[in-house]
Amino acid sequence: MSPEVQETTIAAREISDEERGTDKHTANLISIKVDNYDAALKIAQELGLDHTGHVESSRIDFLDFEFGNDKKFDEKLDNFGLELNKKGVKYETKGTAIESRLIEAAAAKEGEWHNFDRKEIFKNVKREVDFGQRRQGFRDAIAKSEKRNNEFIRQQEVENERIEYGKLRTKEMRLQEQGK
Repeated sequence: MSPEVQETTIAAREISDEERGTDKHTANLISIKVDNYDAALKIAQELGLDHTGHVESSRIDFLDFEFGNDKKFDEKLDNFGLELNKKGVKYETKGTAIESRLIEAAAAKEGEWHNFDRKEIFKNVKREVDFGQRRQGFRDAIAKSEKRNNEFIRQQEVENERIEYGKLRTKEMRLQEQGK
């Protein structure tokens, strides 16, 4: 959750059978464990499949946000399996129902939409976790992350203010040049 790494991220969690088909079920995760990671990665890239690679576990993940209703995606995934077979790559497939959310540094402005912001997550973690003596290190990590996130948001705000000031100053100088 470090803003220095990226402004937004996608977080996911496996959901229970009871949550399947509810608003928490936002995607299906297709995980394919392979015995030849490099060959599988090359096939996924050649087919234009959006994926996440996991070198250490020799696994490639695909997210299906359309629940099997995207014919192009399904066709590419089928072709992925066919190509793995052609190349002699052994694989195991696992499907998992997940809740996937976009997490942004700051809250959305009015009229914008996103799933979560870091401030909301920090607030929820503080409320839900017992910050007893044994949790001091975790509490410190949350506080440090929250502070860095607030600094990051402030830096963005300052930069936006500088840009707006520059625009106004440029407009003012043009008007002065025109004698107005």
